Amino acid sequence: MITCKHLSRLMQDDSLYQLRAFKIVTGLRKAPAWVIKRWSFSLTCLDVSGYPQIHEEYMGHILINSQSLNVVNMAGCYNLGNKTLGSIANLPGPVYEINISRCPLITGNGLLSFMRKDGNFLEKLVMQQCNGMRKERHLLALIGNYMPVLEHFSVRGDKTPSEVYPWTSSEIERVLRKNPPLKYLDISYCLVISAGTMSQAARCSELIHLHLRRCYITNQSLDSIGRGLSKLIFLDIGENYLITDQGLSHLTNCPRLTHLDLTDCPNVSDRGIKLIQKSCGKLKSLILTVCDNLTDDSIRLLPFYCRHLELLDISCNTYVTFRTVKSVLLRAHSKLKIRAKHCPLVIKPENHSMSRSEYLTQMQVLEFAYIPE
Repeated sequence: MITCKHLSRLMQDDSLYQLRAFKIVTGLRKAPAWVIKRWSFSLTCLDVSGYPQIHEEYMGHILINSQSLNVVNMAGCYNLGNKTLGSIANLPGPVYEINISRCPLITGNGLLSFMRKDGNFLEKLVMQQCNGMRKERHLLALIGNYMPVLEHFSVRGDKTPSEVYPWTSSEIERVLRKNPPLKYLDISYCLVISAGTMSQAARCSELIHLHLRRCYITNQSLDSIGRGLSKLIFLDIGENYLITDQGLSHLTNCPRLTHLDLTDCPNVSDRGIKLIQKSCGKLKSLILTVCDNLTDDSIRLLPFYCRHLELLDISCNTYVTFRTVKSVLLRAHSKLKIRAKHCPLVIKPENHSMSRSEYLTQMQVLEFAYIPE
């Protein structure tokens, strides 16, 4: 990490004229502008997310001489607005990646102007919790017209949507209607995502990462995912209370899944988990936190079907027992880690022969609850 104290001295080294990536943190807020100008012409990646107090004048000193900058991360910089976004759009080279999350001064008009200039080259757009766009939400859907090569799109909302304006289902659907070549999509916490929106998302056949936490999707949405996203590797559908075993049956068409998160899906039972086990044998991570209907019946079969499993989280499940956890660990490979916090039946028996330290070492358990000393 380069600090302000050493920055000027380091700038005397001619080799830094070829500096390609730089991250500015709060400790560099007093770095003189001439120092920034000296090396900024060769910069290709700039990250100011660690310095939320940065203002537009200081950012201007960096951008004014940047001839080859094409990756910008200014997440959480609450003083940067449309002026900075316009300066980035006016750079001589194309911008491939930009993160404007939690920048309340950036509006829909500012983003649209940026897209008209650089959208044709943009591959990654992250704009989570952009509260400044709430008054111009009708413009948000228009940005889909200017992102023909977009691969990474994240508009994740906040866990408390009353505080930060989230995107709505219709706006997301209009963006996806242009069928960009997406590989990563995160629309978690974006209120109610309709079946029509999910049907549109399923047309992005190259999608491999999909985040849908607390989007209130239904079994019909999972049907669309199963039909259109056979290349899916990562799927987060936690906190979706309407999902049932019938919905999980549609995921049998996604055999490449390596990560599945079903946190707080109370209507998922052993039947649904068994279907997943038999069809998704490449799973490496399975999150089943607060799935109250799960029992030993489905958990004990995991080592037989998911032979590559490295992480199993069954925390806060009432009916999973110690005997089943032990059985899974003994039959699985040595890399498997189990997280079982707050599971009242996962208790070390009094007549168990191993000590607690030996147990934790041999069983490869991360965070067991209620194991006495």
